[in-house]
Amino acid sequence: AAAEVILALLPLRPATCEILDRSLLEILRDAGADADYPLRPGLEAILLVEMEGDSVGEVGEALRDVITAARPAASRVSLAVETEQQERFWSVRHRASPLIAEQAGGRTSMQFIEDGVVPITALPEYIRLLRSTLARHEMPAVIFGHAGDGNLHVNPLVDTASPGWTETLETILIEIAEGVARLGGTLAGEHGDGRLRAPLLETIWGAEMVAHFRMVKDAFDPGNILNPGVILPLPGQRPFDALRTFP
Repeated sequence: AAAEVILALLPLRPATCEILDRSLLEILRDAGADADYPLRPGLEAILLVEMEGDSVGEVGEALRDVITAARPAASRVSLAVETEQQERFWSVRHRASPLIAEQAGGRTSMQFIEDGVVPITALPEYIRLLRSTLARHEMPAVIFGHAGDGNLHVNPLVDTASPGWTETLETILIEIAEGVARLGGTLAGEHGDGRLRAPLLETIWGAEMVAHFRMVKDAFDPGNILNPGVILPLPGQRPFDALRTFP
């Protein structure tokens, strides 16, 4: 439902639209990090929406439009007009990354599918793809991010003591990459491809485009001495070849 609300809000041109998925809300609540904004059990998601305008009246009208658009699917709509109120709402979002690391329950937060972005109209399907793929591989994960841009940060919580865990990660990454490509998106909305996503470049961009990438690379680096394996993969390179874990 949250993704459908986002689509309804887009015509209003929000300055910011962030989503906090139920997986993150559970961690925040369990850690007691919701004192400023209590989170009831069973909450599916929170959307943080900011509107801008040239006057108080213009912003007020925009906020009324947001309420009208969100209310059919939202269990609650809260407004924060004063700076202190806004900071209280945003504190929930800003505590996300450190709390994920602290509350992982013996697992390791690994951001290997953390930067996918799809056309905003495909966001509901992308969220379903993420949830179903992770559930099929019994991989808990936390989802949040820049929903207004179609860019989600996914933090799988990996049990590095389980047999074959790296193979499971690679399978998840490949399945998500194929799904993102079908939706017309990319795996790297903000953070780049690096070595991790290099072997999947062709999945996203296609063989012809990758051939053009290689032409540019060969023109400037014919000896392939500048970051070999970054963005453009080496022969036989796999996503997690450079993965290092520490006890």
